[in-house]
Amino acid sequence: MPFFDELREFCRKVLPCFVLFFLFAFFFFSFGLREFQFFGKKIPLPFPSFDSFSIFFFRKIQNYLLPGNVQLIVTSPLTAFLAQVIVSLFLSFILTFPYFLFKIFNFLSPAFYRREKNLLIKIFFPSLFLFISGCLFSYFFLIAPTLKILYFFTEQIGAIPFLEVNNFLILFFGLIFATGILFLLPIFMTLLTLLGIVEPEFWKRNFFNSSLFFLILSAIITPDDTGVTMLILFLPLMGLYILGYFLLKY
Repeated sequence: MPFFDELREFCRKVLPCFVLFFLFAFFFFSFGLREFQFFGKKIPLPFPSFDSFSIFFFRKIQNYLLPGNVQLIVTSPLTAFLAQVIVSLFLSFILTFPYFLFKIFNFLSPAFYRREKNLLIKIFFPSLFLFISGCLFSYFFLIAPTLKILYFFTEQIGAIPFLEVNNFLILFFGLIFATGILFLLPIFMTLLTLLGIVEPEFWKRNFFNSSLFFLILSAIITPDDTGVTMLILFLPLMGLYILGYFLLKY
């Protein structure tokens, strides 16, 4: 098939994904829950509201992750609006990403051999599980301790603890996605080995080098001078590395 025909077919396949993505983003931005009376019972249903799902989600992460003494601030009139848009896009991405991957796989599947198709199908759900696990790990165990430790030093010097909304979202999304991708480590190890690029014993021989690499990477990702959050991220990464090796070995 000519290149432009393939490009046209690809656009036709993924266009519904983008339409669905922006529809859900608009929904999260514009709709919230509102209680309605039905036969004497209050039932919450989606309804156009300024108190939207994106605002509800933002308040949840703000209340859970920010230390109690830290105040969020905005530095321009558009900041709060753009923050709500970004959160809406994030929620829509989470909801539509599996469908987007399915459409991509459906488009590429004719070019794969049966063995390659089976391999992709086998790693899809473990990859999704590991990525979500990484995101949840970052949310529950990494971001909040990082902020608490960093703002502890703010109190020590007597400064007023403020955090700009955009910086808060950058930190949140950056750590969420970075940790989710890092948790795919066993999948990357498996693919490199099954494709014949490296042998299983390669991972054992380079255990020390890998440990040093993950230690440096954890220090870069977690902006905490004490090293506490670095270890919080480093330990599960090494656990996943060891798990990946044993899965390939046995």
